Amino acid sequence: PPLLADIQSAVQNHNAEELGRSAHSLKGLIGYFGMHAVEQATQSLEQLAAAGDFDQASIVARDLEVHVQALLQAMDARYPSLRHRDRESTPGK
Repeated sequence: PPLLADIQSAVQNHNAEELGRSAHSLKGLIGYFGMHAVEQATQSLEQLAAAGDFDQASIVARDLEVHVQALLQAMDARYPSLRHRDRESTPGK
């Protein structure tokens, strides 16, 4: 997902502003699913961005990616027609 890529890029480039913004955006999007681990990780990333702690942010970002991928796999399993429809509407796939 694009926001995860933005988070990883911000961590690698030590871009606190982008990290905080992307983490906050992802928190808002994922919040609807009630995944406490994701919400907690995105809040931590926002705080780590403000503190400029990119070493810890890198660890939290990897954990966040695991949780988001698990959510996407669960959604694919539960709603396979959505994944199929998305692929049909995406050019080049």
